Amino acid sequence: MDISQISPSTVELDLRHPGTRKPLGIIFTLRSNHDPIVKSATEAFLEKSRAAERRGNPLSVADMKAESVKLSAAAVENIRFTGDGEWKGGKPKFSAELAREMLALDWVRAQIDKQVQAEADFFGG
Repeated sequence: MDISQISPSTVELDLRHPGTRKPLGIIFTLRSNHDPIVKSATEAFLEKSRAAERRGNPLSVADMKAESVKLSAAAVENIRFTGDGEWKGGKPKFSAELAREMLALDWVRAQIDKQVQAEADFFGG
């Protein structure tokens, strides 16, 4: 097997209600941690954190949470609304801002982060 030909693809996550686990009709298309966009977001976060430390002014908890949302949102390539799935009363078109808004909800971000950590899924495993 030529390992130079192995590369990750995207994965779809059907967002589920945190209590009932029923699908909500909101499908996230996710990038792997190996995707250049996700890598770039990770590097930006680390640089920002290191710069703050060098200045003697480490990031606050609020800043860390905001950066965490940005980092998780970098893994979102698309969001589709199907069936009854809605955000703020509608079915908005995808944007990076929409991803950040939705991932500001801890339970949504937890599902996204868990799926992104399932590396084998991105390699057809």
